[in-house]
Amino acid sequence: MTNAPAGTGEGGNGQPDGSPGIDDIARELARIGSKLTAPRRVVVQSIIAFRKPFTSEQLVDACPGAGRATVYRTLDLLLSVGVVSRIAGSEGRGRYMLGTPGHWHHLICVGCGETIAFSSCPVSDLVADLARSTGFTIEGHLLEVFGRCPACLEALPRTDALLPSPTNTPPC
Repeated sequence: MTNAPAGTGEGGNGQPDGSPGIDDIARELARIGSKLTAPRRVVVQSIIAFRKPFTSEQLVDACPGAGRATVYRTLDLLLSVGVVSRIAGSEGRGRYMLGTPGHWHHLICVGCGETIAFSSCPVSDLVADLARSTGFTIEGHLLEVFGRCPACLEALPRTDALLPSPTNTPPC
């Protein structure tokens, strides 16, 4: 199961996990002057149906009634309003997940793909220090943490080498 950030909570049809529903997404699009057309609705409904992060190829396959270009344009539009987040993934391929607008980081299980979005930003001080010391104007950052969820960890053969400890945790 994917743990998505909380939905808008403003009378929309948000999902049980707190992620936005179709009415919430339509409102976000209207806010920027875009409409939820019938082809976009097909794409949005497919995105809502995904319970774990998905690839753009999986989304195209899930939208047989929408053209490939429509799927990619809609995905880009939803990224721009922040209701979909892009996640790099441990294998380097881009994945996407439904969420709510805002600044989110992700904890990703390398075993099953469970993804937990979190809004606390432990690198804010580092970003400020980097801007000060380099003269850069920092425009954004991403933080994705990879590990194994409790279920995947439990499924691994039990050896001390696989259990996290201060002595076998990789350094930064």
